[in-house]
Amino acid sequence: MPETKGPEDFIAAATGLFAAKGYYGASIAMIAAELDLTKQALLHHFGSKDALYERVLTGVADRMMLLLMEVQEDAETPEKRLEAFFI
Repeated sequence: MPETKGPEDFIAAATGLFAAKGYYGASIAMIAAELDLTKQALLHHFGSKDALYERVLTGVADRMMLLLMEVQEDAETPEKRLEAFFI
């Protein structure tokens, strides 16, 4: 039985393609092909390329915030926090 893919899989594939090709270089058709879906199936879940891109950016921003919070917990001074984040 084929593996069922869900919205998180869609976002992961879109994240990779947007990162590699940029917003204008990554098409809905490319993302759908990566997932072995039709464009219509992908658009059914997100409505538009802009909405999918927004979800991708939200996920990236959330991961960055988690990383920043982890760094802040481990460092003793603001200087150490900044240094730890960029190392």
